Amino acid sequence: MAKYSYDDSPIWGKEFNSVDEIKWRPTMSFYDAADIVIPDSVTTIKEMNRCTNITIPDSVTTIGNLSICSNITLPATLTKIGKLYSCDNYAIPKSVVSIEKLDRCSNIAISGKQLTTVGDFIGCTNVNLPESLTQIGEINGVSGISIPMKVTSVGDLVNCSDITIPKSITKLGVLRSCNDIKLPDTLTSIDSMDNCSNITVPDNCALVSGMLLGTTRNVMIKAVVYNDGQPVSESITAIEGVVKGSWFIPSWVESVQEIDGENCTTIVKVDSRKPPILSKADHLGKDCILIVPEGAKSTYANHAFWSKFKTIQESAELKCETAEEAKERKDRIYREYLERKKRENSLWNRLKRLFKGK
Repeated sequence: MAKYSYDDSPIWGKEFNSVDEIKWRPTMSFYDAADIVIPDSVTTIKEMNRCTNITIPDSVTTIGNLSICSNITLPATLTKIGKLYSCDNYAIPKSVVSIEKLDRCSNIAISGKQLTTVGDFIGCTNVNLPESLTQIGEINGVSGISIPMKVTSVGDLVNCSDITIPKSITKLGVLRSCNDIKLPDTLTSIDSMDNCSNITVPDNCALVSGMLLGTTRNVMIKAVVYNDGQPVSESITAIEGVVKGSWFIPSWVESVQEIDGENCTTIVKVDSRKPPILSKADHLGKDCILIVPEGAKSTYANHAFWSKFKTIQESAELKCETAEEAKERKDRIYREYLERKKRENSLWNRLKRLFKGK
């Protein structure tokens, strides 16, 4: 039996045999309803759950939650939608400016240029994001999308793959269990990364703070350090934590707060003959290996904490770049950057003159 109710009713949730038995109010909710026409007296629908074949009048401007519903046409007057959950094959009217959450929906067509905000975007497929969008909350369980160029704010990315982040984004929240995420060179910070693969972080993304969630424990980290040996940005001089896996610590890192092997295989390569400051080292079993430059083994072996590695090896592959070499390389990269910008500006000016001539 269908349930109809209105917000200020003392009999909220009471079941009725027909819609004629209740007095329609401006704010209504519908549960297990089917084959009804809502009158023009209703302006706000708080919730529609498991409903089908319902005609919504143009008087309605706000819908709170729309869950597991089908064959419902949203009115052209609608401006706000709370949560769309497990709904398929919907056309979002041009008048809608915000959606709080799109959760496990598919084949959602968003038209017009009014929608600027989508809260959370979870487990959706075949949903077109309009170019008018400027803000997205959490993106979870989504793959194969390009975020519109006007978006300036994105929250966390969780269980995502094959997503292109536009140049309008400068900050990201958490990246967890993500792969093949294309990050722009405009990105300056990421809150944290956990269990990610095939993600290239721009050189100017200098700060990653917050929790890096290891397999066995939580560790604080202030740098992007990949398990495939790619180093942190040169603007990072301190790492707060290293845990489980293969880590490369470049010569410009001056201090490491903690290393914790947690009884797992940990391989740490330190590209410096002078040991960085290390404040704590725990659970470094026989499978934990420290690799240092040639001639530096004894220095690390005599260190209060680096010496806790049971195995310390030397490698000729570690280059130990000097400060002068690092400065020369940075200068070269900067000169190449200036030359590239100069070429881009020259091309842009030529195109402007060309179109102006026409």
